[in-house]
Amino acid sequence: MSGYFKDNDPMNFSSQISVLFPKTGISLTGLPHNIYAILSRSEYNKLSSDKKLAVDTKVLTKNQANSYANLFRRAAARNTIPWILGPAGLLPGVGTVISITTSTLDGLYRLAGASAISAGCMAVLMAEGGRFTKYYSLAIDPSYGELLVIMVFYQVSIGKENRMYGVYSAKYALKVEGS
Repeated sequence: MSGYFKDNDPMNFSSQISVLFPKTGISLTGLPHNIYAILSRSEYNKLSSDKKLAVDTKVLTKNQANSYANLFRRAAARNTIPWILGPAGLLPGVGTVISITTSTLDGLYRLAGASAISAGCMAVLMAEGGRFTKYYSLAIDPSYGELLVIMVFYQVSIGKENRMYGVYSAKYALKVEGS
């Protein structure tokens, strides 16, 4: 269904997605709050295969980490971010489970419960070598049909502990182009 769009962007992070992930194979079009995603047939086939999940990662330099720390400091008084802890080797599996069971950060908030952190804490966690990871997959909505789900997480190691924080999610109506 053209024009379906829902996002959860407590940190006003959506403007950073194209900066972090410039080559996604996804185009967005439409008016604000009436946006839909356009995928090439080859990208769609990747997502509709057995993998059902695509991942794009950006590892931060020291300067980039400082820039994102400032972004989260500005948002510090407004919101919390869901926190999910898991071994680094399990993170893609965690992402798959999250995208299937929750689809947006609304569901992550329910899963995180007392583990949510403030944006001020998030600013402190920005570090060289930390990474933003974008997961995207397909989901079926009973009312709107097939949708593209995008979720962005920040992953960082603190000592021997690996942490993953959900910072953005969105669902888009989907149009597939090409043969």
